[in-house]
Amino acid sequence: MKTGIVTAALAAAVFVSAGTSVASSAPAPGGFFRVVEKDGRWQVIDPDGRETVLLGVDHVTYHGHSSQRTCSRHHLAANKRLFPRKADWEENTLARLKKWGFNTLGAGCDPALKRRGLVHTVFLSIGDSLCWDHAKTDLYICPDERRPCSAFPNVFHPGFAAHADEVARKQAAPNRDDTSLLGYFIDNELAWWGRGKSATGLFDAVSRLPPGHSARAAQAAFLKERGVTGSPSDADKLDFLKRAADIYFRVSCEAIRRHDPNHLVLGARFAGLGGAHPAVWEISGKYCDIVTFNCYPWADLDRNVVRMNASPSSQTIVDAFTKQYGYVKKPMLVTEWSFPSLDSGLPCTGGAGQRFSTQTQRTQATELFAKTVLALPFMIGYDYFMWVDEPPEGISDAFPEDSNYGLINERGEAYPEITSMFARLHSDVVRWRKAAPPAPRAAPAEAPIDETAFRRILAACGMRNDPVVAFIRDGDAYSVTNAAGLVLEGRIGASSMFTDVMLGESRMGSYNGMICVNNPDGAKSWHDTTNVTGVEWRESADGGQLRITAEGYTGDGGRFSLVHAFTVCPRVPWFLCSLVEARNLGGKPLDIDSFLFREYAPYFAEKPSVPARSVPNLWKAPKHDAWFRKYDGAYFGALTLAPAADLVMFHIMDNGTSQHPDAVFKPERKLTLAPGENYRPEGTMWMLAVCGLDGTASWCRTVTRFCRDRLAE
Repeated sequence: MKTGIVTAALAAAVFVSAGTSVASSAPAPGGFFRVVEKDGRWQVIDPDGRETVLLGVDHVTYHGHSSQRTCSRHHLAANKRLFPRKADWEENTLARLKKWGFNTLGAGCDPALKRRGLVHTVFLSIGDSLCWDHAKTDLYICPDERRPCSAFPNVFHPGFAAHADEVARKQAAPNRDDTSLLGYFIDNELAWWGRGKSATGLFDAVSRLPPGHSARAAQAAFLKERGVTGSPSDADKLDFLKRAADIYFRVSCEAIRRHDPNHLVLGARFAGLGGAHPAVWEISGKYCDIVTFNCYPWADLDRNVVRMNASPSSQTIVDAFTKQYGYVKKPMLVTEWSFPSLDSGLPCTGGAGQRFSTQTQRTQATELFAKTVLALPFMIGYDYFMWVDEPPEGISDAFPEDSNYGLINERGEAYPEITSMFARLHSDVVRWRKAAPPAPRAAPAEAPIDETAFRRILAACGMRNDPVVAFIRDGDAYSVTNAAGLVLEGRIGASSMFTDVMLGESRMGSYNGMICVNNPDGAKSWHDTTNVTGVEWRESADGGQLRITAEGYTGDGGRFSLVHAFTVCPRVPWFLCSLVEARNLGGKPLDIDSFLFREYAPYFAEKPSVPARSVPNLWKAPKHDAWFRKYDGAYFGALTLAPAADLVMFHIMDNGTSQHPDAVFKPERKLTLAPGENYRPEGTMWMLAVCGLDGTASWCRTVTRFCRDRLAE
């Protein structure tokens, strides 16, 4: 996490350059960093008695990240070429950080950078270190699985206090006189929820431990103390979590302060605002000097506001952070946050955070978040995540991050937009510390993208149909092919509209239509079409369109038909699917909840196959998902910008033997079809089916291509 300045000279660089010095009104020098509350605003006071704002960067290292898949470190190799002497890298890196206005080395930074003009922090891992050795099962409640949010120590172990004391003695005591040290992180992103719910999951995790485990014994004693003889209530489970939290924070903080009374205890870096129950946050505030947390929210660039998630009705971070402060009543520091961008060339499929298409958007989101945080009186700064990008191959199987979090890329090149923004922002940090949060604004009106509009987009991208798309009819069999090797095959009487979707010699899967109906008992039921009854090829000036009619049955004797239209792109393995008509062929009304387009993949249940969502949380992305075949990079996916689209989600069912590949479209109004009645959605229900053999990076580029902001240019 980031902290203030180390020297008066650096303080002047941060504050005097902004035209404001706070030294005259600050408390007298006290030798070490401390926090004070003044006029309703929390402040960090540096060893020279100056107020400072903590502006840090995580993981500033010479070696960067390793990739398990390639057994390589791209950033290390680049640095060895650029800086044959590591000392030269150190000087260059420190100069860049200071140029961009950062004053703190956050978590995981190179020790050689410390005590050279920047504040630093120390990571103790008091709890997590008990979870590393999976053979010592009595030391943890949840093991460290070599990924964040997996570990939780056995705070009930009779040796926990001695362990905390030993860690503090070895790592804190030697630093007690270090005036450039802000303080200590106890841990990072512990699994306060065990493997379940925030309030009850830790209790349940202990319940599943072997009977001889010391945490199980402590749990039994806790229940006996409360007189609980049957199944414990949720209130009992929450109180057990509170006891665990109190032991953890009290014992850890006492150990740190016993060996180093001079520096601040910086909390345990909660994994987001939901990373622990509010009761745990409250207990952390009772014992820690600063409460720290990692947070990857959603920046709404249209409305100029940062929210907790993509929904325009979700809480703003101003409201959400303020609520957490009500629990802790201590200064707060956000110790990880970032907004990757796809134009970095990285896949950005792994890791937390909202994604953007361009560095310009990424920079706008970063500036918006930073100004919002700086304006909150209980926030004392931030630690940006992080110094250098992750490898495109991902870090590891357990931790497959491959995203553009860095201020620099793995070649050592700075991203100029975001770094110049930070330099400008930090040079005027006092202004933003005193300002109100950025004012929200009304979102601009957006024209809906119906099928006709999307066809224009395809044409603008050079995807207009032409004679390289061929339709063949041979008796009941039919097929459509294109120059990219895409083949769509079916036959009259088959259960699927396309029994085979092929790309070259590789079978991607099949395609079919489905409806979801509202039953009289209030339940919903889903029904595929089961019989193709008609095929019509319509020639047009820009190619042609195949229309397939298929019938299906509902469980109560009802009968329906769907007409789907398909337009194959000529030189890429894509095809546009749309609902033309739905008709009630039965003898009673049909109450339709939604229409579903389904892509079944033959390889979903194979051992090497994994479902994937591609780029998560992409700003203004189409709704999208895909099946991926891990061993060769084949994928079969769908994306849509249709206004009627409710969701696109491909997933394996809980039984592990069936799949649920759905693009779901909701009618614009309640839809009940009388017998013989039909419904035409007029271009509002469509999706682009996308095939490929070149892996997730290609899929990500396709999705990115159709982001609305890019299309509007």
